[in-house]
Amino acid sequence: MPITTITKNFGNALKSLLPIVCGVPDSVFSGISDRYKIEIHAHEGGSLGGLGKGKQIFRINAYLQDKISLTGGNTWGSIAQDIPYYQKVIDKVDAAAQGIFGRTAKTAMSTQRKWTGSSPIGINLKLKFEAVNKVNEEVLLPCKLLQSLTLPYSGIKGFGLLPPGPNPYTLEQTEESSRGENVTINVGNFIRFTSVIVTNVKVTYENRMSDDGPIGAEVDLSIETWRMLTRDELDTAYDNDIKITQSRDLQGVRPLEGPVQANGNL
Repeated sequence: MPITTITKNFGNALKSLLPIVCGVPDSVFSGISDRYKIEIHAHEGGSLGGLGKGKQIFRINAYLQDKISLTGGNTWGSIAQDIPYYQKVIDKVDAAAQGIFGRTAKTAMSTQRKWTGSSPIGINLKLKFEAVNKVNEEVLLPCKLLQSLTLPYSGIKGFGLLPPGPNPYTLEQTEESSRGENVTINVGNFIRFTSVIVTNVKVTYENRMSDDGPIGAEVDLSIETWRMLTRDELDTAYDNDIKITQSRDLQGVRPLEGPVQANGNL
C-alpha cells in the first residue's frame, strides 16, 4: 500500500476521534470580544450508564448579531383543587346561594391560589453563518448539526430509536456524568446552561450560491433547560466561570457588521 494512502487513512482515523468544530471561523473573531461569542457543545452520554465523561461530538461557533430573549414562567391553582368533589360541591352551593339570596357563596379568600410548578428557562436567539473560506464547515455543517439536535438516532431497522437530548431518568446532567445527549450553550461568557433541549430550529438559507451550496444562512434557535431550575441553579448559570474555548482579550470590539462575505467559488 502506498505511503500516501497509509498516511491519509491514518489521518482520517485520527480525525474521526476528534470532535467536529464548525461555524464561524477563528479568523472572523480577530479583535472581537468574547462577550459576543456563542459556543454550543454536544457530548454523547458517558460510558457505564452515565459514569465517566461522554465524548464531545461537536462544537459550533457563532457570535451575537441580535438580541437574546430568555423566558421563565410558573403556574398557580386553587388551594382546594386537589380536594375530591370540592369544585362540584362549591358550584352547587354557589348556585343555590345566588338562587335564594341573590349573592354568591364565593369569597376573596376562596380564590387564593397555590404554586403548582415552574416552567424551564427558555432562550431564543438568532445565529448567522457566512462562508469565508469553506461553505460546508462554516454554513452547511453547523446548520445541519443544529437541526440534528431535534431528531433521534436511527434504531435497528426503524425500531428502538435513540431520542435526542438528555435522558430523563438521570438525576444530574453534566459533561462529567450524563446519559443520553448533553448539549451545553455558552453565551458571551455571561450565561451558560449545561444541559438544554433544542425545541425548535428554523434555518433560512440565502440564495447566494457557491459550487457547494448557499454561502450564508440565518438560524432561529429555541432551547429550554432540560427541567425546572431552582434559584440557586439560575445563579450558577449567570455566574459563568467556564470561559469560551479560545479566550481572547475582552477589550476587543463589538461586531458591528456581519462576517466578510465570500467572493468567487468556495
